Order: sequence, then structure tokens, then C-alpha cells
Amino acid sequence: MSDTDYTAPVLRYNAIPERHDRLRLGTATKRWLSADVATVTAAAVTAAAATFTGATTGVRQTGTVTAAATLTVTAAMSGTSFICTAAAGTQVFTLPAAVTAGLVYTFICGAGAAGGEIRVGVASGDNIVGKTSGAQDGTGLVSTATTGLLLNTAGGNVVGDFVTLVSDGVTTWYMRGVAGAWTVT
Repeated sequence: MSDTDYTAPVLRYNAIPERHDRLRLGTATKRWLSADVATVTAAAVTAAAATFTGATTGVRQTGTVTAAATLTVTAAMSGTSFICTAAAGTQVFTLPAAVTAGLVYTFICGAGAAGGEIRVGVASGDNIVGKTSGAQDGTGLVSTATTGLLLNTAGGNVVGDFVTLVSDGVTTWYMRGVAGAWTVT
């Protein structure tokens, strides 16, 4: 089979006996591409699991820079890093219910935000649990069970403070990573 142009909204893998395996991509006019190098410039959907071997470049998480006073975070935003930039006042982020396991969000004190305050709230009945210091006696543990809000205070935050939260699929958000002074209100 020779290299040909085509237009089709498909992603197909073909083994050609006399040549290397090929990957056909398309939602626009594309050429046959070698299986070890593939570029997708439009949406591609596959009904089967995809396995990548070798280096994968260009895979990025979504970063959203915001100075919004309030933001309701949705499940569709999972994987987003919210870079908080309000120079004053309070930024309040409300997480979706933790019933979907594996939702992940990161909240970062961004440039100019050291005078602002970052609050992360949960849905009714949910909780944020984590450890905010290296203390081994349990004194560094936080739980938002009674308040519902995780806080990076304006008086103590610095650019680069962050918290990454992951849902357990039931009612809890766990702190997967944290830097800076985070507490509960």
C-alpha cells in the first residue's frame, strides 16, 4: 500500500506485512504515519484502550489563572491547576461532591496573590483530610468535617503555596500534595 491522503473522522491501526506498522489518523486530510511518530491535531476517539510505549510529549494538565472571587469547580475540570491571582480579598473554590473517585484539582497561590486568601470548600457531607506538617504525633492533621473549608490565609501565604486534592469516590478529598500554610477555618 502506498502513502495516500484521505479525509475521515477515524483512528485506525493497520499492520502492513511488507512495511512497518502504520497508524491512520484523521478528522482532516492526513497522511499515513509511522506508528512510532503520530501527531493528532484534532479530536480523536477510540472505543478501545490505548497503550503508549516510548516517550510521550505534549501531554499537559490544564492550568487556569483566575482572580475570580468565587468559582464552582466541576467534575469536567478534573486535572486542572487553579493559579489564584487575587491580590486582595478571598477566592473561594467549591469542589464537586467526592462521589467520583479520582477527581484531582490543584490550587496554587500565584504571582501577586500573596495578599489574598484561598479557600477550598466541599459539598455538603464531604470532607478534606490531610497532613500539613511533618509532625509525627498527629498535630499536623487537618479535617474539614466541621467547617467544610480548607484555607491558605492572606497573612501567611506566599507565592508557590499549593494543595492537590484527590477524591476517594465516597465523601472524602485527600491532600495528595501540599506546600505552605494550609489550615481549616
